[in-house]
Amino acid sequence: MTARDIRAVLFDKDGTLIDFDATWNPVYLETVKTLAGGDAALSRRLLEVGGWDFATDSVRPGSPLRQGSNAEIAALWAKELKYPGRPEALEFQIDVLFRTGGVQHARPTTPHLPELLVRLKRANLRIGVASMDGEAAVRATLEHLDLAPFVDFVAGYDSGHGMKPEPGMALAFARQCGITPAQIAVIGDSPHDLAMGRAAGAGLVIGFTGGGGAREVLAPSADKIIERLEDLLALVAG
Repeated sequence: MTARDIRAVLFDKDGTLIDFDATWNPVYLETVKTLAGGDAALSRRLLEVGGWDFATDSVRPGSPLRQGSNAEIAALWAKELKYPGRPEALEFQIDVLFRTGGVQHARPTTPHLPELLVRLKRANLRIGVASMDGEAAVRATLEHLDLAPFVDFVAGYDSGHGMKPEPGMALAFARQCGITPAQIAVIGDSPHDLAMGRAAGAGLVIGFTGGGGAREVLAPSADKIIERLEDLLALVAG
């Protein structure tokens, strides 16, 4: 697979376009405090079941808060909260809190992200974003960071294409672009991102370590590993 064969790039959002720790650590701390009504012990339990590492004050790789959907997180937290209503109601509340906080705290993995997307577009590449966040939250973040004009496709866990590591989001992107999955490069910071690309038959699967991903975790599933998003240009645009 060469740069000439790639006609579209599908990005993960959190940990790839967005610095995971800088963006989501404060969001999670604020969210559990709200859901727990200020109960510090309950807030701690919510963080624990979500995968928070209290030694580093960050989220563990592979944990629900790192790569799970809002629906999965809501199901975990509903048990701890002894939530009296339907899980969908808690999921909606979490969606709102995550969308508001995620936009407020959003920090890109590079200050040159708009310029990077412009260069990809000038190379005649289509751009997509596939996230385990809700689609509305993804779109709100892209608007906030002035990235929306460059993105041709957006999928969240609730967009109807399935969830990672299933291939549905990548396959839907290929269909919208009118190309084969083998003409797509998938880039992400978690094994779920790379597994999605593999399952879809993506032509290039790239692990990204500059926003929270670990090289040793990604390397077994990746064709390439990059630390800076700017290095993507050489792989997909020649």
